[in-house]
Amino acid sequence: MTMSITETEDGLIQAFILLPLTYRVLNHDLKSLEESKVKFKRPYYTLIEQALNRLSKELGAVKREVRKQKMRFHQKDELHYDVWIRGWEHAIGYHPNIAAQWVEEKISGYMSYNFK
Repeated sequence: MTMSITETEDGLIQAFILLPLTYRVLNHDLKSLEESKVKFKRPYYTLIEQALNRLSKELGAVKREVRKQKMRFHQKDELHYDVWIRGWEHAIGYHPNIAAQWVEEKISGYMSYNFK
């Protein structure tokens, strides 16, 4: 018998795995911006840096909650982990397209946050 994962735990797992990927994507975009021929780079830098700051705070909160819940993660590859929750092991994996969609939605949320 396996123990099921609660909705809260599922959200924590998803954030723990995919927020670092989102961080890497934003850093890559920042470096790509440096090499681009965009005339006014500063506004884009500012927008990405603000998104990175928000993401860092969110990732810190997720990591604190993971520690509080005593969850353990073992990374198999970028999108596949073994996760231990309440003494039970769960194999968690995300399809690359699903992960990309999640990351894109997260970045869109960070970018639109500045305009609300």
